[in-house]
Amino acid sequence: MRGLVDVVADTVADLVSEGRAVPEPLSERSYSGEFSLRVGEGRHRRLAIQAAEERLSLNQFVVRRLPGASQATSWSSRGRSDDPRLPHIRCTLGRLVELSRHRP
Repeated sequence: MRGLVDVVADTVADLVSEGRAVPEPLSERSYSGEFSLRVGEGRHRRLAIQAAEERLSLNQFVVRRLPGASQATSWSSRGRSDDPRLPHIRCTLGRLVELSRHRP
């Protein structure tokens, strides 16, 4: 774990020293909840037919089949991992970013 923290700290320090922006952590970004997906005409047709057979919109049909769909549908509200260390890692990385932004 310490190695990961060191790599992140070094990367952030390099970005700051070069005058480049430090990217916002993915866990702190806001998302629209929409993205475009190309699936090919045949698969699109099959999905649309299956959705219609279940009396669902294509969007509802696909969302219900995504991993974790039986849980909350928002990735941000449930996280992407059950690893209990994840909140600590996010907090540590966030602090490193903040500290590096205030370095001379």
